[in-house]
Amino acid sequence: MWGIFVGIAIGAGQILALKALTGLIMGGAKTAVKLLAVLLIVIKIALIVLILYLLSTVSLIHVIWAAGGMLIGLLAVSAILILKRKKTEKDERNDREHTPENRA
Repeated sequence: MWGIFVGIAIGAGQILALKALTGLIMGGAKTAVKLLAVLLIVIKIALIVLILYLLSTVSLIHVIWAAGGMLIGLLAVSAILILKRKKTEKDERNDREHTPENRA
């Protein structure tokens, strides 16, 4: 059962790390920074595999619980980020509609 909490932490960490690292890769950063971000993504994946391997040495049932937790973490954090982005877009749209230039 504790594997689900490990999985939720891994799933949430995946989304947050990927969001930050893809911002570096897609942004106007230098090539060295982009390569470092790609290297960090590969290291992140390797750490996840290592954690799952270590869980499998305890019991395979813990890996199943961790996989379920990862799914929950991925979905929950993704939904939160999408809702935040939609709220920000809605607020920006409302601000643009209520500017003095648009009232005339």
